Amino acid sequence: MSAADWKLEKQSQGITAYTRAFAGSDFREFKVETTIATTVDALIKMQRDVKNHTQWIDSVKTAELIKEDADNYYTHTVANAPWPVKNRDSAVRNTISRTDGDATIDFQSDNSLAAVKKGCERVGAVTGSWQFNAVDDKNVAVIYSAHIEPGGKIPAVLANKFSIDQPFNTIKSLVKHVKKYA
Repeated sequence: MSAADWKLEKQSQGITAYTRAFAGSDFREFKVETTIATTVDALIKMQRDVKNHTQWIDSVKTAELIKEDADNYYTHTVANAPWPVKNRDSAVRNTISRTDGDATIDFQSDNSLAAVKKGCERVGAVTGSWQFNAVDDKNVAVIYSAHIEPGGKIPAVLANKFSIDQPFNTIKSLVKHVKKYA
């Protein structure tokens, strides 16, 4: 798909959110962009501080670090879902790569990492990335993008609305909380 396939969904406070169709799925892919006065290192620290994901990732109820090493960390997360939908849990492998001062954290679901939490529905599949591109020594362009198959029986219209608001609110919160990691 080309860059032209992205549809602008929301723009406010220096944050821009887009969605586009995802081949073979009723659920849309999202991308949210902004530039933040911070460093790539601070953003990576924030991402790896899994116990605090509940403070800034929208809708996250619990977040656990399963294990980690130098370039990977593995998480188990429960996200609040609107009634009458069951909360969703996901087990995810995150891989950090760095190039010339920039960084990318690619993530994808790995259901072998953790059992489904009681009372939750397992997310079908998650694939995405966080891209941190240094603009200069004081600013970083952030691009958060993903495609999520929510699992269970969720109408695509509901999930696709969530795929705009949840990542947009997450970036808004990231901007506020990243200062603690600088």
